[in-house]
Amino acid sequence: IVKDVEELLSNAAFLARSGYSLHILIDRHEDYYDAVLANSYDNSGGPRTTQNTGVVQYTYLDGRLTEVADAKVTGEANMDSRDTVYAFLTDALARCKTANADTYFLQVSGHGVG
Repeated sequence: IVKDVEELLSNAAFLARSGYSLHILIDRHEDYYDAVLANSYDNSGGPRTTQNTGVVQYTYLDGRLTEVADAKVTGEANMDSRDTVYAFLTDALARCKTANADTYFLQVSGHGVG
Protein backbone atom coordinates (compact mmCIF):
# COMPACT_ATOMS: atom_id res chain seq x y z
CA ILE A 1 0.00 0.00 0.00
CA VAL A 2 2.82 2.38 0.90
CA LYS A 3 4.57 1.73 -2.41
CA ASP A 4 1.26 2.40 -4.23
CA VAL A 5 0.99 5.80 -2.52
CA GLU A 6 4.61 6.65 -3.30
CA GLU A 7 4.11 5.61 -6.95
CA LEU A 8 1.00 7.78 -7.24
CA LEU A 9 2.85 10.77 -5.80
CA SER A 10 5.68 10.31 -8.29
CA ASN A 11 3.28 10.50 -11.26
CA ALA A 12 3.87 13.97 -12.72
CA ALA A 13 0.83 13.77 -15.03
CA PHE A 14 -1.49 13.06 -12.12
CA LEU A 15 0.00 15.72 -9.87
CA ALA A 16 -0.13 18.36 -12.64
CA ARG A 17 -3.94 18.25 -12.65
CA SER A 18 -5.76 21.16 -11.11
CA GLY A 19 -9.02 21.05 -9.20
CA TYR A 20 -8.34 18.07 -7.01
CA SER A 21 -7.61 17.54 -3.36
CA LEU A 22 -5.87 14.28 -2.45
CA HIS A 23 -6.62 12.60 0.89
CA ILE A 24 -5.17 9.29 1.99
CA LEU A 25 -6.15 7.09 4.91
CA ILE A 26 -3.50 4.48 5.56
CA ASP A 27 -3.26 1.80 8.23
CA ARG A 28 0.33 0.92 9.12
CA HIS A 29 1.23 -2.28 10.95
CA GLU A 30 4.71 -2.34 12.48
CA ASP A 31 5.29 -6.01 11.61
CA TYR A 32 4.97 -5.41 7.88
CA TYR A 33 6.39 -2.05 6.88
CA ASP A 34 7.92 0.58 9.09
CA ALA A 35 9.72 2.81 6.59
CA VAL A 36 8.69 6.46 6.60
CA LEU A 37 6.38 7.38 3.73
CA ALA A 38 8.44 9.37 1.20
CA ASN A 39 7.98 13.15 1.37
CA SER A 40 5.63 12.93 4.36
CA TYR A 41 5.30 15.49 7.13
CA ASP A 42 3.85 15.31 10.61
CA ASN A 43 0.91 17.47 11.62
CA SER A 44 3.21 20.20 12.94
CA GLY A 45 4.70 20.60 9.45
CA GLY A 46 8.09 19.01 10.16
CA PRO A 47 9.48 16.17 8.05
CA ARG A 48 8.41 12.79 9.39
CA THR A 49 11.42 10.87 10.70
CA THR A 50 9.56 7.94 12.24
CA GLN A 51 6.44 6.20 11.05
CA ASN A 52 3.65 5.72 13.51
CA THR A 53 1.49 2.63 13.36
CA GLY A 54 -2.25 2.53 13.14
CA VAL A 55 -4.45 4.77 11.02
CA VAL A 56 -3.11 8.07 9.69
CA GLN A 57 -4.90 10.47 7.37
CA TYR A 58 -2.76 12.52 5.01
CA THR A 59 -3.52 15.33 2.61
CA TYR A 60 -1.32 16.19 -0.38
CA LEU A 61 -0.72 19.82 -1.29
CA ASP A 62 2.17 21.61 -2.98
CA GLY A 63 4.40 18.54 -3.06
CA ARG A 64 3.90 17.70 0.61
CA LEU A 65 2.06 14.74 2.08
CA THR A 66 1.04 16.05 5.51
CA GLU A 67 -0.69 14.27 8.36
CA VAL A 68 -4.13 15.75 9.06
CA ALA A 69 -4.03 17.05 12.63
CA ASP A 70 -7.76 16.88 13.31
CA ALA A 71 -8.59 13.71 11.37
CA LYS A 72 -11.79 11.89 12.31
CA VAL A 73 -10.16 8.43 12.20
CA THR A 74 -6.94 7.83 14.16
CA GLY A 75 -5.12 5.15 16.13
CA GLU A 76 -6.20 1.55 15.76
CA ALA A 77 -9.31 1.23 13.61
CA ASN A 78 -11.03 -1.51 11.67
CA MET A 79 -10.42 -0.42 8.08
CA ASP A 80 -13.14 -2.82 6.90
CA SER A 81 -15.75 -1.16 9.10
CA ARG A 82 -18.49 0.86 7.45
CA ASP A 83 -18.15 3.42 10.26
CA THR A 84 -14.41 3.88 9.61
CA VAL A 85 -14.88 4.33 5.86
CA TYR A 86 -17.86 6.64 6.38
CA ALA A 87 -15.98 8.83 8.89
CA PHE A 88 -13.00 9.14 6.53
CA LEU A 89 -15.09 9.89 3.44
CA THR A 90 -17.26 12.43 5.25
CA ASP A 91 -14.15 14.22 6.53
CA ALA A 92 -12.22 14.03 3.25
CA LEU A 93 -15.14 15.19 1.10
CA ALA A 94 -15.77 18.16 3.38
CA ARG A 95 -12.10 19.12 3.06
CA CYS A 96 -12.29 18.68 -0.74
CA LYS A 97 -15.29 21.00 -0.93
CA THR A 98 -13.48 23.57 1.22
CA ALA A 99 -10.55 23.41 -1.22
CA ASN A 100 -12.98 23.82 -4.17
CA ALA A 101 -11.98 20.44 -5.60
CA ASP A 102 -14.18 19.27 -8.46
CA THR A 103 -12.66 15.82 -9.04
CA TYR A 104 -13.25 12.80 -6.80
CA PHE A 105 -11.48 9.45 -6.95
CA LEU A 106 -11.66 6.63 -4.43
CA GLN A 107 -9.17 3.79 -4.25
CA VAL A 108 -9.30 1.22 -1.49
CA SER A 109 -6.44 -1.12 -0.57
CA GLY A 110 -5.93 -3.37 2.40
CA HIS A 111 -2.98 -5.21 3.87
CA GLY A 112 -5.19 -8.22 4.50
CA VAL A 113 -3.91 -9.07 7.97
CA GLY A 114 -6.94 -7.87 9.93
